[in-house]
Amino acid sequence: MYLLLDGLDEIDSDCIPIALKFIKNISSLGHRVLITSRENLEQQVSHELNIFPIKIEELTEEQQRTYIQERLQDFYQEDEVEHIINKIYANVDIVNSRHLLGVPLQLFMITENFLNNKNLWTESDQEIFVLTKMYKIFFQGKKMHQLRKVGVHEHEDQIGFDFDLYLEQYELPALKSCLDTTTFDKLKINLGRSQKFLEKLKIGDPFGIVSRVTDDNQAIFNHQTYAEYFACAWMKNNLDKVSLLQDDLFTKKNQNLRLIFDIMMAENSALHLAVIYRHVELVSKHLDKREVKDECGRSPLQLLCTYGVEHPLLQKNRGNISKRDLETR
Repeated sequence: MYLLLDGLDEIDSDCIPIALKFIKNISSLGHRVLITSRENLEQQVSHELNIFPIKIEELTEEQQRTYIQERLQDFYQEDEVEHIINKIYANVDIVNSRHLLGVPLQLFMITENFLNNKNLWTESDQEIFVLTKMYKIFFQGKKMHQLRKVGVHEHEDQIGFDFDLYLEQYELPALKSCLDTTTFDKLKINLGRSQKFLEKLKIGDPFGIVSRVTDDNQAIFNHQTYAEYFACAWMKNNLDKVSLLQDDLFTKKNQNLRLIFDIMMAENSALHLAVIYRHVELVSKHLDKREVKDECGRSPLQLLCTYGVEHPLLQKNRGNISKRDLETR
């Protein structure tokens, strides 16, 4: 007999030792037991059951595209589906976040939002389908998945907490994981409240955002861009402290962090977003909004200047400047 136990990590952490004991007993009777779990239980399960885990490969891009097309084809026109796919990939590529699409459940949660809201990609502010909004969609999808599992469909208070407030607790651990100690110490932050949350995560993260917490209370996020997203969410809510990080955000090491932060600050300005995404046509289209400031108070020109190129390509209106042209100047 084969017994499949799917989602071992989703049961109450206090029940995991009991479940492992049950699995041992079943196995001792000669039955085959197949277990699926997130990676946070890998060491515990491997040690207790003396097994070698097999990691399931992520979906290829071809498989991802096929899944999205087949899932949305009954609700959108073919060209609309292609447009949605292109927008999704354009956003995940900008900060190397394709891992969002590689896990079947995550891909399901992202596409679910397009099924629930057909205006999601056609609204006036969606000329660029903003990366940070997609992360919000993704984490909301995690919430809805969790609610469905416990039989709740609408109200967070029915499972005992406000999900948005719960997500905020990831922000400080994420910021700490993204910055080196010297940089983080500049902020002079009291980590008292954060420590209690980390203690809970040591038992296991029900939403799969943090894979584990080290002995020195450092949160290890399942993907670095999760950490970067939550770190930037903290900075957005604490703009008075961001100036302390100004020099550090402009280093090559933190370029992803800075990019996500800039996108968050520009979510409501089409022109700022066009500047960040280097979308020349949209910059021209929205030049009439050049007086608009982002949430940091920056004009589009000021934002553009922060993305200065060290050695820009020299051009003439009628073509590139040749080497000979340069030598004669």
